[in-house]
Amino acid sequence: MAPETTDRIDELETRVEELESVRDKLISALKATNTYAWEWDLETDTVDRYPAFEMLFDVDASELEPIFENFVERVPTGYRDDVAEAFDNAIEEGTSYHVQYPLNLASGEVWLEGQGDVVTDDAGDPVRIIGTTRQIPEPETEL
Repeated sequence: MAPETTDRIDELETRVEELESVRDKLISALKATNTYAWEWDLETDTVDRYPAFEMLFDVDASELEPIFENFVERVPTGYRDDVAEAFDNAIEEGTSYHVQYPLNLASGEVWLEGQGDVVTDDAGDPVRIIGTTRQIPEPETEL
C-alpha cells in the first residue's frame, strides 16, 4: 500500500475516534439532563432517538409506532390540541416549534418540553423535524 494511502487511513481512523468520543460525551450529557435528541422522518413516519427514549422513560419504543398518532394519544386530552397545533404549524410554515406538555407513561405522568426545527427539501417541502425533548418539572401555572 502506498504511504499516502496508509497516512490517509490513519487520519480517517483518528477522525472516527474523535467523532465517537464527541458522540459519547453528547449522549452522556443528554442522559444526565433527561433529554433526548431525535429526528422524525415525515415521509416514513419513523423517529431516531438519541439516547433511546425507552432508556430514559422506561417505555417500549414499539408502543409509539406509528409515531405521531400514538404519541398524541399519550398526551392528556386537555393538551393534545396545543401539541398537535405546534407540530402542524411548524410543518406547514417550515419553521421551529416549542411546546410543553404532560405525557402519560406506564410509570406515571411526566412533563416534557420539546423544541425543534423543520427541515425542508430543495422545493421547500418539509421532510423531517430535528429536535430535543427534555423532562421538566410540572409547571406551577397552566400553560
